Amino acid sequence: MSQHIFATSDGAKLSVRVSGAGPTLVMLHGWAMASGYFDQAICRLENNYRVIAPDFRAHGDSPPVRRGHRMARYAKDISELISAYHDGGPLYMLGWSMGASVIMAMLDLFPDCLPDAVIYVDQPPLNINTADWSLGARGMTRAAIDGFEHRLRADLAGFLDEFISSMFVKAPGKSELSRFRALSAKIEADSAADILIDHLNQDWRDVVRRQPVPALAIAGEGFTAVEGARALGQLSRSIEVVTFKECGHCPFIEKTDEFVEAVDGFLQKISARHHVRRRTSYLASGQPVGGIQLIAFVVEDVREAAETWAKLTGIGPWFVVDPFRADDLFYRGESNDAQFAIALAASGSIFVSLIQPKDEKPSIYQEVLARRGFGALSHVAFSTKRYERDLATLQSAGCPPLLHGKAVGVDGQRFAYLDTMDILGPIAELIEIDTATESFFLRLKRAALAWDGLNPVRKLADLPPL
Repeated sequence: MSQHIFATSDGAKLSVRVSGAGPTLVMLHGWAMASGYFDQAICRLENNYRVIAPDFRAHGDSPPVRRGHRMARYAKDISELISAYHDGGPLYMLGWSMGASVIMAMLDLFPDCLPDAVIYVDQPPLNINTADWSLGARGMTRAAIDGFEHRLRADLAGFLDEFISSMFVKAPGKSELSRFRALSAKIEADSAADILIDHLNQDWRDVVRRQPVPALAIAGEGFTAVEGARALGQLSRSIEVVTFKECGHCPFIEKTDEFVEAVDGFLQKISARHHVRRRTSYLASGQPVGGIQLIAFVVEDVREAAETWAKLTGIGPWFVVDPFRADDLFYRGESNDAQFAIALAASGSIFVSLIQPKDEKPSIYQEVLARRGFGALSHVAFSTKRYERDLATLQSAGCPPLLHGKAVGVDGQRFAYLDTMDILGPIAELIEIDTATESFFLRLKRAALAWDGLNPVRKLADLPPL
């Protein structure tokens, strides 16, 4: 099992554990818990699945952060993580308790990140008992939530000690119980209170009624939320329900073998019943990952060309990088220091790059000029979040690298130009997409959407922040 740190778009950091191979299974823990609670189940599931188990912000091994403790932001965090870690194959999600609510939030807010199937573990669609809903957690009312909040902020350790003890019908051994308490003790009281109150007040019944993907609901019959978990199957015919006797809130601990058998059996059935398609995830600026990111042209003067493009096509504003610098730049296998300038602009969800050679040193752009002259299409760039693998795939297909390096001043992403001229016509470029690079292209798109037609050519330093 490997452990990583993933940076979200708002700067929070999530601890992420990855293990196994096969279809991707994202496992989301509950409130004030951590991915370490899943260890027994992961040891079995990783034999058939590539398990991705993050800790929510400020939970477990994720660093403390006081902002963003609401369900919508947690759902955004996980959608971003999936975009970064998902390999494009079948995608399944499992959420325990609040983790199930995060999945419901994702189904509601991020339809471009739909999994192929989901598993809800011990979570009703509404925690609170109201005039039209009596299947929430036992004794849970809006008045009770006020008492929870006061207790949490004043004595989180005492609250968690009682809550963890209540989760089991048959308590685990002392050492294991101590480990769970240590995992839960890492969250700070105000952060824990903020997210719990937001979680408890959510009503996901409308989302469940239009459940867009097959689901399995698992619940322990010895915990307070079992009737609400059973009700998921009544709200949607897309949801199967399995309950375990003599089991509390943690069936993956108390009934590990039965739990893994139920999860694996359900996912195997989904895989056999449906031809699970290779999934497409999308960047924040709108392109599918692996799709065309930008098209590039070689021009004689980058600023004059940008002015002309803005006037004739309405594309703009253009942001100029002069000179464009790259670290570790190699052209046809040799270190290269050719100078050039670029201008970038967004046209919808596609970006256009104008490139001006600044000297006559050998470069890929001089090759394009020799073949086609100024104004010619230089290359088409494709985004990738699997740079090494996609680069190796293209090379093995007979497309050797012509140019590669790391951009300086445009968020430092790796890039490589591949010789596809005899196959595609233009050169193909791979652009590595990470969180910073994705944000950079989103800034370009938003600048285009807000453009009033004035000042069509600008410095890169004038690009507005998000």
